[in-house]
Amino acid sequence: MKHDKMISYIRKSYAKRLKKELQRKQISDAESICEGYRNRFTKYMKEADFGVNECKFSSYLNIYSGLAAYEILREQGMSEQESIAVYDYMCSTLRKMAGFMHKFVDFFPGSFKLVKKSLLDDLTSEKAVCWDTELLRNDDSRLEYRISKCLYYDTCAVHGYPEFTKVFCTHDIYAYGVLKKHTKFERYSTLGEGGECCHDAFIRIK
Repeated sequence: MKHDKMISYIRKSYAKRLKKELQRKQISDAESICEGYRNRFTKYMKEADFGVNECKFSSYLNIYSGLAAYEILREQGMSEQESIAVYDYMCSTLRKMAGFMHKFVDFFPGSFKLVKKSLLDDLTSEKAVCWDTELLRNDDSRLEYRISKCLYYDTCAVHGYPEFTKVFCTHDIYAYGVLKKHTKFERYSTLGEGGECCHDAFIRIK
C-alpha cells in the first residue's frame, strides 16, 4: 500500500499505548488483545476505499486506529466508558500535539486566517467527500458551518458503534479549544453527541 509507513507508525504507537494501559489495569491477556488490534486495524485499512486521489485516507486512518481498539475492548466485556477511556490514553499524545500547535499559531495576529484556510481546505477541497457541509458564514471575522453527513459517524454506525464518534468530536476540543488570543472556537452541536448536525464557528478576536 502507498501509505504503509504511516499505517505502520500509527499501529505501532497506538498498540504500544494500548498494551501499557491494559497492563496498568492488570488485564492478563493484554498482548493477545494488542495483537488482535494490530490485525484488525491493518485489515480495515486494506479494505477501505480511500476515494479519488485517496482523499479519505487520513480520515480512515484516524477512524480505524481508534474504532478497531474500541470494538475489541467492547467484545472483551469493557463498558463504553471504560473503552473510551482506554482510547483517550492511546491518542493523548497526538491530542496534546494538536493543542500545542494551535496554541502556538494563536500567538500570531493572523491566526484566524491560518485556521480558517486549514478548515476550508478540509471542508471544500477534495476532502469534502468525507462530509456534507453548509457554509453559514465565511468572512474576515467569522467562519461558521454545519455538517449534516460525516464519514466518521457513518463508519462508526456501520460497525454498530455510533457512540464512538464522540471521541473524534473531542479531538476538536483538544485542538481548537486552546484558541483564545486571536481566534475563538465555538461548538453548538455534533452528530456524534446526538445532534442533528455538527455546528461549529471560528470567530476572529479583534
